[in-house]
Amino acid sequence: MPEEYAPVKASESAVSDEMANGGPAFGSFVSKVGSAIAEAQKSLDETLVSTAVALADKDIEVVAIWEQKINDDGEMEEGKPIKEKLPLVTYIMPTAYQWKQVILRADMYVAKFNVANGFNIKGSYKTETEEGMGGELAELLGTRASTSSSGETSFEQTASLSANAAAGWLHMEATLEPRPDIKPPQPFVVQKGPRMKVTAGPRENIKGEEQDSETIGRKVTLTVELRNVVNDPLKGKHISVQISEPLINYTFLNSDDTENKNGNTGDDGILKIELRREGSAYDKDKPPEPITVKTWLGLITQQVLVSI
Repeated sequence: MPEEYAPVKASESAVSDEMANGGPAFGSFVSKVGSAIAEAQKSLDETLVSTAVALADKDIEVVAIWEQKINDDGEMEEGKPIKEKLPLVTYIMPTAYQWKQVILRADMYVAKFNVANGFNIKGSYKTETEEGMGGELAELLGTRASTSSSGETSFEQTASLSANAAAGWLHMEATLEPRPDIKPPQPFVVQKGPRMKVTAGPRENIKGEEQDSETIGRKVTLTVELRNVVNDPLKGKHISVQISEPLINYTFLNSDDTENKNGNTGDDGILKIELRREGSAYDKDKPPEPITVKTWLGLITQQVLVSI
């Protein structure tokens, strides 16, 4: 077979270069993304500072203090706003943003493909048509043809294919959200009027009616003291009560521990509330549990935590 028609050996396909370059390329991308995020955060912080400065330089007249006067029944009698010129930033705080998370995910796909084949086609034909047949067949097959004196034509085709492939997929997620640690300030409220003071006494065991009987419950007595703006006792004022645990029983008492049927303060401005954990609410094997007791007269409120 002539040398020019010899089969061609396909070169080996290798992706080592692609793999070697893939890692540094991804590392460079991560570095650039990180730098871009840092630059974006810096820009966000600079915008926050410039906005805060602009708001601080702007003064507005606002109600800095709201002064409300409460009468002896706990109702608001008068509301008086105290206006002052304050920086706008006192009430409007620019929103601060931060990059909560940035996720980069990359997959690299590397493949190689190598194939080589060769084949010979031989045909016999008559002398008068051999050149035409050979030329047409060679043209059809895309091969080279040679004709011998014996009337045989040899066709030989060689094919070689070598392919390298390196591909990558990149997925990126980024979350930008307001910072939760910055809140605008609240106006200051001054309340003038009666004051309520609530104190809790010691916790005591409740015994049965028989002598030396076992403990059947626990009790705590709250003392509510109500006085007006000149510190005089307020008598005959009804005190409302709310207890966080509905199974707790309570009874109103006067300052001398006699029963108070209407829940109003006495001549000394005092009302006692006896809290009792008993019946289905009491379990001798359980330690005392905390409950919240709220007392109020109109807008005057007090809240205490009691273990019973």
